[in-house]
Amino acid sequence: MANYAACLIPGEGALRFVPSVSLLQLLVLLVWAALFNVVGAQTWRHGRQTFVLLLAAAGLVLLLPRLRPRPRPRWLHRPRRWLGAMVVCAVVVLGAHLLAGAASCLRARPDMTDIPLNTWEAGRVLLSGENPYAVRCQLWAEVGADPHVTRTEDGIRILGVPYHYGFPYFPGMLLGFLPARLLGLGVDGIRLWNLVLAVASGWGLVLLTRRLAPNQPAATWLALAAFLSVWVYAYEIFGYAVVDIMIATFALFAFVALSRGRWGLAGALLGLAWSCKLLPAPVLLLALLVWPGARSGLRSLLAWFSGVGVAVILPFVIWGPAAFLSATILFYVAHHAPGDNTALFHYLPSGLRLPYQLLGFALTAITAVWGARRPGASAWTPLAAGFAAYVIFIAFGRMSHLNYLWSVWPLGCAALGVGLVRADDVGADAA
Repeated sequence: MANYAACLIPGEGALRFVPSVSLLQLLVLLVWAALFNVVGAQTWRHGRQTFVLLLAAAGLVLLLPRLRPRPRPRWLHRPRRWLGAMVVCAVVVLGAHLLAGAASCLRARPDMTDIPLNTWEAGRVLLSGENPYAVRCQLWAEVGADPHVTRTEDGIRILGVPYHYGFPYFPGMLLGFLPARLLGLGVDGIRLWNLVLAVASGWGLVLLTRRLAPNQPAATWLALAAFLSVWVYAYEIFGYAVVDIMIATFALFAFVALSRGRWGLAGALLGLAWSCKLLPAPVLLLALLVWPGARSGLRSLLAWFSGVGVAVILPFVIWGPAAFLSATILFYVAHHAPGDNTALFHYLPSGLRLPYQLLGFALTAITAVWGARRPGASAWTPLAAGFAAYVIFIAFGRMSHLNYLWSVWPLGCAALGVGLVRADDVGADAA
């Protein structure tokens, strides 16, 4: 911390809080921004392109340790303060864009997607004393023609289980956004709550990068620049009001807790992420399970993960087992079955689709295991492996919607920022 305090002292005509950044680090940051800005701007009808770009991003994170400085060329690796000043200016400008986007959406109130509206409706249903999984909270989507779906006079059944168009996510999501409803600001309370979560994510990035790359201010600035670099992110979070940022915040602070050796708290926060939605928490947990640095706290991590997750989910399962199953699992079996044009799956011949998905599952598991077991004691290892594995899972999915990406977005940005300053060589505080 003394180093960070010293960085605030002006010297040589410039504020010394400006980090030194190499040209290589800046170029990798620009590549990262380019990849995800294209994915963000060209998602629908661009499944083949998105597949390639997501795999490229996953590979970029995994290969960061190989970008460590070499004796030559020195000009590419030499830290320069003026390049750091460019990164700082980018963070300021992009941060202002994010806040301006929040203010604009709170003022103009553009149409939200079904995801936040479903969450908002589920909160109303729950507060009225009804089961949000047994009452219609799925406001837009309709179950189409699918071999798993049957329609009778008694209603709809998916794989023989009655379906009521219940809330499609796990209960942690609707419970996490209840404070937004209780603020009394109407549905725009979700946008305001997302602003709180976005600011919390930024602060979490600062905390995590400082722990994983001590005395390396460049890691923090690079991570923040990466986090803010996607231009459409502000509209995704505040215009469409995508709620997956809740999962990202829990997951990010789980790694912050992990970096401080707080295994139980890390498990509890990952359990809360899992209680919001089936994925990505299990993929992140898989990377942690095989990480050599987790041996000392693995039992506590697993106990708190399962305990907190089950404590949130189980009451709603008991309330209506069939309704919960059909709304949260079977709905996606039917709704996602045909896929859509955001994913490469949509463009494949029918005979290749099953092998393609099996390959995706295998590569996801292999990436999480191989990436987390590489040499290096830093918690950067499971952080990067978990993010890359889930990005690969998205790429091979039947749909590659942006909200899936936002659920792990700050984790990838932290992995990028820390990886660029060779965090894999830094000893883990948590180990």
